[in-house]
Parts: sequence; structure tokens; C-alpha cells
Amino acid sequence: PQTLVHSAEPENFDDTKRSLIAGERIGNEPGYNSICDSIVTQIPGEKTFPVNKKLLAEGFSVSETDVIVAMQALANDLRIVTEPGGAAAVAAILRDRERWKGKTVVAVVSGGNVDLDTFRELMKYRA
Repeated sequence: PQTLVHSAEPENFDDTKRSLIAGERIGNEPGYNSICDSIVTQIPGEKTFPVNKKLLAEGFSVSETDVIVAMQALANDLRIVTEPGGAAAVAAILRDRERWKGKTVVAVVSGGNVDLDTFRELMKYRA
């Protein structure tokens, strides 16, 4: 019961984060793209938002660079290949490392549905 659960979303698709702050469902502005296509939504779900509003402590948004750095760390340090959306939680943790110092933190890493050529290109990226 004391566990704090957070969401992680790509920038410009942080509808859950902004909706949690506002206390109501807020949609995203059109016209943006993200490498995190597996977790991109336009607006929090009608049925899921009340659940998230009750259970989520906070939402985070991460940049494309944050996600790529997380994918690289997962691949290089842990030998985990994940799609960009699957690395969003790790991206949020790595970006704000000091916040989590001394705490037990768990990130859900899911989805290996990434094109290998795309994955190879992202592994070459230097922030």
C-alpha cells in the first residue's frame, strides 16, 4: 500500500501527466511524432483515467534523447533489447537519478518490438 506508482510518457504525449495535475482528462496537441509509438495516446482513457487518478502518484515526461540513452543503458549494461516505449520508465529514472538515491525503484521494461535497423541506429546515437 505504501508503494508509489508513476507513469512515464514521451514529451508532447504526456496526456496522463498533465491530466493528473489538472484532475481531469486532457488531450495532446496534434502534429507531433515520437519514437515511443507503442505508448503514444491522444487522451487518457475514459475508463482508465479514474483508476490512474486514484493510483498514480505522479507522471513523468521524457525526451527522445532520454529514451535513447535508456535503451543504450539497457542494451549495454543489462543486455536487454527493448522498443523505445518500453524504455520510457527507465528513461525517467536515469534522467532524475538524484531523486531516487537511497530508494528502492522498480521499472517495468516491456516490448522488444523494435526494428533491428532502427535499434542499431539508436545504439549509435550520442547525446
